[in-house]
Amino acid sequence: MSKPKLLITMGCSFTEGVGCWDESKLPTGFSPNHHRYRDVFYLQKPRFHELGWPNRLGKKLGYDKVINLGLGGSSTSGQVKQFFEKYLDKDFSEYDVLIVWLLPNPNRISFYKDGKIQNIVHDNTLFPAYIKFLSNSYNMDNDFINEQLFYRNIIKTICKFKSYSLVSFHLFNKDYGELIQEKLGNDTSHSPILLDDNPSDNIQHISPICGHWNENGYELVSNNMFNWINTTHPNLIHNPVNTIEWEWDGYCLNSNMN
Repeated sequence: MSKPKLLITMGCSFTEGVGCWDESKLPTGFSPNHHRYRDVFYLQKPRFHELGWPNRLGKKLGYDKVINLGLGGSSTSGQVKQFFEKYLDKDFSEYDVLIVWLLPNPNRISFYKDGKIQNIVHDNTLFPAYIKFLSNSYNMDNDFINEQLFYRNIIKTICKFKSYSLVSFHLFNKDYGELIQEKLGNDTSHSPILLDDNPSDNIQHISPICGHWNENGYELVSNNMFNWINTTHPNLIHNPVNTIEWEWDGYCLNSNMN
């Protein structure tokens, strides 16, 4: 008798589902500069989590449950730390497990501070120092990708040890995608498809409020993911479902977003 299927998704805000706004409930003139932006953002988070690509992909794959670890602003290393804190010792033996990881911008980093994971992005004061440190590098983009793939290999090793399946995709520019593919060679657990975060010719898929994908964009992304998995790993496909058990579990036990 086959086991139920569990999809675990990892990534940043594009995995958390940011951008699926209910515009009927937004204040007039709402934008990231609005004085109520943070409060409204958190009120809309449950909708983001429900309508992003993880649940859409889970239904298309025919899985029984989705656990979405996507967290806005998180880095590749921060996402691995998050996974280790919450799921390294978790017993999922009752499931066949697939991890789908939408890799974030590779130049983000993370540290522990006061026992908490702190992700470092462009608006953090440490970020310019990190970029300056790498500025004399022969190829800074190459360094970013090496860092990202190191952490990807950690998750890949865990998946092998635990008999999980792993598929990853990437965001951002074509150059990063080509570097990733060059380094991974014939590793078929990573897709060469570029899931662009801001396709200029597909503005109907982008939220004008925050620049993330909207519901149409997440549907397109989930279709692209499904089609690649169906072509490359058809063994991971089951009968599609209309409803799915799901939870968003993006915050670490000791998270500190900054």
